[in-house]
Amino acid sequence: MRLAETKGFKLVTFSQKGVVAAPGLEVLDPSTPLSAAYSRIDVLALPMSTDPASLRQLPAKLVDAFSAGVPVVATPTPAITEIAGTAITYLDDWTDITQVQRVMREAVSDYSKVRMEVVWRERLSPGEVSKQLSLLLAKTRSAACGNT
Repeated sequence: MRLAETKGFKLVTFSQKGVVAAPGLEVLDPSTPLSAAYSRIDVLALPMSTDPASLRQLPAKLVDAFSAGVPVVATPTPAITEIAGTAITYLDDWTDITQVQRVMREAVSDYSKVRMEVVWRERLSPGEVSKQLSLLLAKTRSAACGNT
């Protein structure tokens, strides 16, 4: 059984090569604003490959979901766990559809949304990222001038 064929689940994705409309799958035009796309989903499924390159990636989709306040179920890669911490739900085995369904249903809770909002505000919001970049640039300049 596939998740898209499961009662109570509807998958949403952007149109791209190889994606064909099917029952339980909503295909969005690539020009759809992210805010509109995220308003169509209850939880973001973010399975990641465990190859060395993927382990170091921080997917933009994760940041987008935090911005939209959409709960996330993701593979626990080092980059994702470092940023998201306990604000999201983790899943190692994406091959067990029953487990995927259960975990995704559990992820849709007000508590996880509250934790996500805190991480967004304290670590990922544009203002916070700007502040952290400014501090990093100041340290870099100071080190370049021989000040430590």
